[in-house]
Amino acid sequence: MYKSSSKAKSVAKPKRKADKTKDRLFDETENAIKEGTLRKSLKLKDSDKSLTMREINMLMKQKVGDSVDFRGKKVKVTAIMMKRLQLAKNMMKK
Repeated sequence: MYKSSSKAKSVAKPKRKADKTKDRLFDETENAIKEGTLRKSLKLKDSDKSLTMREINMLMKQKVGDSVDFRGKKVKVTAIMMKRLQLAKNMMKK
């Protein structure tokens, strides 16, 4: 009565979102973390010496909105600068 077919129909599998982002691991943070933003906010040149943990700790003790004399330059401490300082501190620990 009924014919059974031995050929199975193939069903297309839906593509996962992870497949598209395999080669780009840090999509969410790619634009959030930019190299040199802390140096720019501290008015440092690329040729200046790198920041030390002592300088980072000194800046982290300041309150948001305070003006600080850092390496001979007047710098105002902002909330985003505090986040960048914390990130720099965490990255220097490793």
